[in-house]
Amino acid sequence: SMEKGRILIAEDDIFSFGVFKNYLVQSGYQAKNVKNGREALDALRNETYDVVVFDLELPSINGMDLASRIRTEIFPHPTLILTMSGKRKEIENQALDQGINQVIFKPIDLRQLYNAVVNGIKKTSSQQTIISPLFPTKKKTSVTPPFPIVVIAASTGGPQVLEKFLKYTKLPVKAPIVIV
Repeated sequence: SMEKGRILIAEDDIFSFGVFKNYLVQSGYQAKNVKNGREALDALRNETYDVVVFDLELPSINGMDLASRIRTEIFPHPTLILTMSGKRKEIENQALDQGINQVIFKPIDLRQLYNAVVNGIKKTSSQQTIISPLFPTKKKTSVTPPFPIVVIAASTGGPQVLEKFLKYTKLPVKAPIVIV
């Protein structure tokens, strides 16, 4: 059967996430469990995953640091789902700013987590793979538009890419740049 998607679970609570992993595997997904942030990064460097589910309180590299390292070091980007105990709005907002796609609170509702994973896989498979080099080459055009303007729209995970973009863009550019 066609592989539905690859999920990496980084969580030291082996029992509940072992149950979840088995459920994913029985549903036709490929899932791997690791116990800490360092193992998660190693796994991501060796194989491509569509979704990473990880806990805020991970040993060795905590969830926030893991998210920022995945966003800057791992391409193409997987969908990131963070689990944490207790609803803490400021931490949730910080997580979303850090490029985490969804936050799920403990005790985990496995149905909610499963739906988040499935939606995350849809999301990564709909993204175009990152073209190398990072930015498309300029087309030679003989006509300059009357008001040239550069508009850049970015969502979750955008700040890191923008940083690279601005670093490699020769400024000043003869057009205003609008970043949304």
